[in-house]
Amino acid sequence: MRWIANEIGFEKIIIKSEKLIGYFVSDQESPYYQSPKFARVIEFIKQNPRLGKMYEKNGGLRMSFANVESIEEALNLLKKMVNIRVPEAS
Repeated sequence: MRWIANEIGFEKIIIKSEKLIGYFVSDQESPYYQSPKFARVIEFIKQNPRLGKMYEKNGGLRMSFANVESIEEALNLLKKMVNIRVPEAS
């Protein structure tokens, strides 16, 4: 699960109280935020607005998903994020 989370761009993930929280790269100037990885995250949120939310807390960007009841469910959710297609710019 950590490998997939790393592929998404999470530095850290936590599953607690049926909630999955991913912590993005802490350096706000990181090239990650201009990368295809981050573009996939944004596209995932656009296509699935009810699944998760992105927010800033303590100067860091995070993403959380509610109602994650198992490791398997968390893994499937992360796999969906990795496999999302980003539309090409025209």
